[in-house]
Amino acid sequence: MQEPTAAMGWKQSLQWKVGIDVDVFTEKKTWQAFAVSVLLFAVIAYSGLSAFGAASSMFGVGGEIREVPDFEIETVNRTGIEDNYTNETGWFTLSEQRGNVIILDFMAHACGSCHYAQIHMEDELSTWENLSGPYPVMIVSIGSWYALETIEYLNTTDPAEKYFVPDWVLGTGAPDSVILNQSAGERGDLVEQYFAQQIPLLLVIDHEGFIVGKQNSGTPVEGWGEFDSAVVAANLGNATDLRMGLKEVDKSFTGILVLGLMLGILVYFSPCAFPVLPGYVGYYISLGLREDELRESGKLKGPMPKHITVGVLSGLGMMTFFALLGLLVLGLSEVIDITSYLHRFAIFIAILLFVLGSFMLMGGTAHLLGWIDKFIVQRFSTTESDERFTPRRNM
Repeated sequence: MQEPTAAMGWKQSLQWKVGIDVDVFTEKKTWQAFAVSVLLFAVIAYSGLSAFGAASSMFGVGGEIREVPDFEIETVNRTGIEDNYTNETGWFTLSEQRGNVIILDFMAHACGSCHYAQIHMEDELSTWENLSGPYPVMIVSIGSWYALETIEYLNTTDPAEKYFVPDWVLGTGAPDSVILNQSAGERGDLVEQYFAQQIPLLLVIDHEGFIVGKQNSGTPVEGWGEFDSAVVAANLGNATDLRMGLKEVDKSFTGILVLGLMLGILVYFSPCAFPVLPGYVGYYISLGLREDELRESGKLKGPMPKHITVGVLSGLGMMTFFALLGLLVLGLSEVIDITSYLHRFAIFIAILLFVLGSFMLMGGTAHLLGWIDKFIVQRFSTTESDERFTPRRNM
């Protein structure tokens, strides 16, 4: 590329310095590709959310239909709100509310989707309170990130985070909230016993203590109709046919493995991963079909990597990346309260992805990271045009 001169315009000067070509945004093909990508990502995102919603609706329920475990939680104990349902020290006990329809809302201050669930409950609260059935409806919101968020934090409105303290019973769970065996003093973890690892989690508990409705999203793809209908049916005492069991807690390796595999499969439906999957699979299928050709030309020594090998190597790469990311988050959590920054962090990541995507589209990434290609990629990986092709090492 020629040296910059005074006669150069700002576009040419910018391209020479950082390798970006802003004229790419004036090309018709760019916007055609943008329209296709928006449509593709919308379809994939909707399909992925539908699959995840279907899976999450089944997670934690099933098996024998039984009453939900009893629990005690500490509340913020506001006059006229919690003190109508708690003891003199502000503790709420679920079993003492038999005869009411209870919406258990497992939430957190810094959970963005939980805020949307709260908005829906606020919109429906007056309707639920005025239902004519014999079993009054009440809402109990339970802070589920109790290892990170104190009850004082839950009781603090933060408009910047779009969190507002709800006008119904609000408390926080604990590792010993659930009463497993009263006489033996056996206790259990609230999140664990109610399978509330993924929040928001809203459960409709009928007047006899059985789950009759469940929602695991603040913005459900299928809408709120089924959940709201369960509340109305429970209020009328007509929800017996809707009862579902709460699964026994499974701490076995098999249970954890099955959950991990299910979540791993759902990840492939994310807009970030799914578009590249056909090309990835197609590339390795084509390599398998050309294995004899590559071996005859002397470029391939030994057999082509088997499917399981490719999968394991890919998985190890992803595990390494996310392990490093997890260690980074773990380290930061020891220094600052990261839960209070989750919303801002999500916005920052969204803006950063937009900027980096535009930068890549203009060719800046290739220019800026050219040293990585020169000193790492070209040095340690090979292509089919090289004298020796090493697909395993490329992985």
